[in-house]
Amino acid sequence: VDVAINGITTDYIIIRNISDFISLTCAAVNNTHDEELVWFRGDREINLKSKNRINVSTVCIDPITENDDEAKFSCHLNKDHKINTTVRLDIKCE
Repeated sequence: VDVAINGITTDYIIIRNISDFISLTCAAVNNTHDEELVWFRGDREINLKSKNRINVSTVCIDPITENDDEAKFSCHLNKDHKINTTVRLDIKCE
């Protein structure tokens, strides 16, 4: 079992402009049963609705602000936090 953010299973950087919108979708990959997913921004867990936690989970940032520069969003399997993928936002000033 693995997790992928926007289809990518390794950590990566997303470059966006201030005021843009971004949607991050995490999915359990190669799972044989339902997996609960947990999102973090840095070391703080993001509160998700229960229907947005099983097998596929999405968080949106709208609009992106300068406070989002260098922010790390990671998606973890709830049962094993060692299984995770992280994206870091690189925000460009327009």
